[in-house]
Amino acid sequence: SIVVMGYTGILLHDMASVIAWQSPLIPVLFVLSSLSCGLALILGSIAFVETRAPLVELISRLIHCDSIIIVLEAIALIIFTVLCFHDPQSMPAIDALIGGDLAPAFWLGLVGVGLIIPFVMEQLVTFSSHRHQLLFIAAAILVGGFAMRYCVVGLASYDPSNALTFVNYNQLALPIG
Repeated sequence: SIVVMGYTGILLHDMASVIAWQSPLIPVLFVLSSLSCGLALILGSIAFVETRAPLVELISRLIHCDSIIIVLEAIALIIFTVLCFHDPQSMPAIDALIGGDLAPAFWLGLVGVGLIIPFVMEQLVTFSSHRHQLLFIAAAILVGGFAMRYCVVGLASYDPSNALTFVNYNQLALPIG
């Protein structure tokens, strides 16, 4: 199941055409995001169970596991970003991610909605009225999972190795024979 969770990251990592994808953290990000999204689906499903009282301990453990995964995903994302900043060839892609076209999806979707909000909400879950909390946490994590995939795949658009080179054929000096 780990391979299924990480196959997209492994596939992207193995594509030599995009420099930012060459990081070994790409598969790690996909695996951690998949684990968190899977737990989000479980938590969202539990919200529809009428009698959740016997499940309080299970819910608590799932929330604790997801909080750990969110922290690990945030750490992997920070390390990935820092490593890309140190590689001059991946700077255009990271610039687009941090402050360019991908920045709203990155900061709002991935970091804000996908990591910070669910982590804080998980720390504040009250079991007297946790149905709405679980649904909100699940929705936020799934939005963050989509945003992570959107941002990582979107890095390809800003990779200098994928830039089209236009040749002005009128300026070429061709030998006439």
